[in-house]
Amino acid sequence: MKALLGSHLLSKTGLIGSQILDSQPLILLYFSASWCPPCRQFTPTLIDFYNKVNTPKKQAEVVLIPADRTEEDFIDYYEKMPWLSVPFANASVKQLLGEKYKVQTIPTLVLTDKDGNALNTNCRWEVVQKGVEALKGWEELVAKTKTK
Repeated sequence: MKALLGSHLLSKTGLIGSQILDSQPLILLYFSASWCPPCRQFTPTLIDFYNKVNTPKKQAEVVLIPADRTEEDFIDYYEKMPWLSVPFANASVKQLLGEKYKVQTIPTLVLTDKDGNALNTNCRWEVVQKGVEALKGWEELVAKTKTK
C-alpha cells in the first residue's frame, strides 16, 4: 500500500508512516469531500461503523482520499473523522488512486488487500445496508485472497 498511498498518512496526531497499514486486518479507502451532500450524509454512518467494528479491538482501518477543493475545507471535514487520511497536498496520490479504482462518483468506499488490489468497490452500500455485519463478508473475502 505504501507504493500507492505515499510514504506518509495523516493521523489525528500528525504525519505517520504509511507502513502502519501493514498490520491492519482490513483496509478501506474512502473517497469523499466536504462539498458533496451524499458524502456528508454517509460520513456519520461510516464513523459509527468504524467505531463499532474497532471496539474493543482494531478490525479495520479507513483511509480518507480527500476530494476537497481547499485545504481549509479538508481540515474542517477531516476533523470529524477518527481514521487516517492521505495528506491534502498529495494531489498526485489522490489522482492515481481515483484512476486505479475507477472512482466515478463520491462517496466511494473500496476494500483493498495489502497490495492495494480492489476486493470490493461496493462497500458504501454494504455499510448502509448491513452495518457491522458487512465486516464478516469482507473478512471472508480477504481470507480467500490469501489462500490463492
